[in-house]
Amino acid sequence: MTALRVDRTPTTGDYLEIGASSIEAAVTAERVAASRPAVAAYAHVNLVVPAASSPVELVAYSFPASGFDAAARASRLAAIQGATSVSHSPTNLELGLSAPRDATLASIAPTIKAQALRGQTVSVRVGGTGVLVFEAQDSVVLDDDTGRNDFDARPFVDAWNAAPAMT
Repeated sequence: MTALRVDRTPTTGDYLEIGASSIEAAVTAERVAASRPAVAAYAHVNLVVPAASSPVELVAYSFPASGFDAAARASRLAAIQGATSVSHSPTNLELGLSAPRDATLASIAPTIKAQALRGQTVSVRVGGTGVLVFEAQDSVVLDDDTGRNDFDARPFVDAWNAAPAMT
């Protein structure tokens, strides 16, 4: 059972930070926080699972207006093989990966798209070889700003565009 007690009324802009020992605990804490009326008064809830506690470092910025689901979305990204870090907020999604091959990147594009929010800046860091950065939309255009890397971003972009539409 997860206990969550809020001892004071927040003022404008205050946020609540919850440290968790595992990704599952962060998702549970997010669900419990969402059910507490006192928590909805906070600007947002930060859920943090440090790298020392989990194979994947997770930071989720969960907002009442977006349904307190950032940790749940981030946990699904953390389950991707090779994930090393995940950060999810209404405006940004960052995923760190060990160095997978181009084909692996293409295979995870639908999972990333399913957890992204329309209009988020998505950043996928791949080992030390590069990064894909783009705005989450149903269709992504590969251009000079999308991929700054030494791997072929085309399979990822094609798989993203072929994945089901964003909700």
